[in-house]
Amino acid sequence: MPSSALPLASVHPGGAPRRDPWAGQVRLARVRRVIAVGAGKGGVGKSTVAVNLALALAAEGIRVGLLDADIYGPSMPILLGITACMARARVTPERHIVPLLAHGLPFVSFGFFLGAGAPVVWRGPMVAKAVRQFATGVAWPELDLLVVDLPPGTGDVPLSLAQALALDGAVVVTQPARVAAVEAEKAAALFRALEVPVLGIVENMTGPFGRGGGRAVADTLEVPFLGEIPFDSAVVSDGDAGTPTVLTRPQSAAALALQTIARRVAESLGWQHIDGDGARDSSA
Repeated sequence: MPSSALPLASVHPGGAPRRDPWAGQVRLARVRRVIAVGAGKGGVGKSTVAVNLALALAAEGIRVGLLDADIYGPSMPILLGITACMARARVTPERHIVPLLAHGLPFVSFGFFLGAGAPVVWRGPMVAKAVRQFATGVAWPELDLLVVDLPPGTGDVPLSLAQALALDGAVVVTQPARVAAVEAEKAAALFRALEVPVLGIVENMTGPFGRGGGRAVADTLEVPFLGEIPFDSAVVSDGDAGTPTVLTRPQSAAALALQTIARRVAESLGWQHIDGDGARDSSA
């Protein structure tokens, strides 16, 4: 829990202590590790990276679930080919959300409960309450890893998520352009302020938009550079069709890059890749 940058408790001018904002933080009973995928700005392909990263990790033999916490623009139902998700969503008698299965991954999205095209016009406290209920109120199966897709930026959602769930790390996605890299630094700084380890930086759409922004951010922050994903217009088509690239075109340059990034993320969390036998938890 953060101690210096974000104090655990503060005091009103009158002397009454505030409620500890971290007092409700929990570790999910059936999930061994939780990582967040974030970005400083929109349009860098964060959700596409999160989906393909989760699938590539699952291909390593890791039991992975996906939580789409992008409350303002939940795109994972489209990226995973989940149609009519609102009609299919259900809850247990204990009022826990039951994940749907998408390409073998247990999956939950804010899109399950928001009408198509309906804007989210909520104030900060409403967002914080929704994120907390959403993050801790899912009937997950036994998972090795939960991948959480955050909205871009450094607002209420990542802070509320960190206060609700103990996070084992964060991956920050950027593009080569300087404006994206500057915002990626802010996102990484937020995770550090929350004392969430930054597992590394991913540079997406390398090529026609330049190269090197992601590595520069990693060097500046002294965190790992996880890799470059080359620009590939077919990745967009794959996502629109609900057929992620690592599944439909596993030998493409983009998919191979994502597979490499997934292995580096797995290794940072304690899993070792064993050729022909997926990943093995070296911390067990």
